[in-house]
Parts: sequence; C-alpha cells; structure tokens
Amino acid sequence: QALDALKKELRTQRERNSYWRFKKDHKFKTAWAEEWPGGMWIGKRVGDGEQAKKKRESMSQAELEEFNELIEYYGTDIKIRQALDALKEELRTQRQRDPTWRFKQGH
Repeated sequence: QALDALKKELRTQRERNSYWRFKKDHKFKTAWAEEWPGGMWIGKRVGDGEQAKKKRESMSQAELEEFNELIEYYGTDIKIRQALDALKEELRTQRQRDPTWRFKQGH
C-alpha cells in the first residue's frame, strides 16, 4: 500500500515537474493520512544502517524491486545524466526567450 501511494505521488509530481524528487520531509495525502510522511518512509529504508537494512529485509523481492526504482527519485543526489538533461532543458527554455542567453554563475 505504501509503495503504491509513493509511485502514484511520484507520477503526480513528475507530471508537474519532470525533475521532481522525493525529499525526506515530503508529505502527501493518502487513503490513511492527510499528510503521510512518505519521504521519511523512504528515508528510513535507505542506506547501510542497521534499521534501514532490517526494514528492507522485511520486504518481498517484488517490493524491494519497486522500492529500488523509487529511490532513484529520492534525495538531492542526482545522477550526472539527470543534471545534464535539466541544464539542456533550461538552456532551451531560456534561449526561446533570448537567443543570446548564457548561464551565469548564480543561475
């Protein structure tokens, strides 16, 4: 149930912003809570800590595979390809407005 809610939330957020990622403090409405801390739910299962390992060990193989797909969209640690794609998209958007636009250090 938690994984299904997280996948749905990911789809919803990525439709609005294709670069959106879960953060630890992200909460959203589910069938069981007005503000379910889904980001924290993921966060407690990520990493090499004893508690995280135990929580992952309690998952079935199928659940673990779904979880591993979700954690690709968790936290601020983005992949190089994701960063380059975001930069190319921003460049394209800005150049539509101004063909001479260039990235500045604070952008």
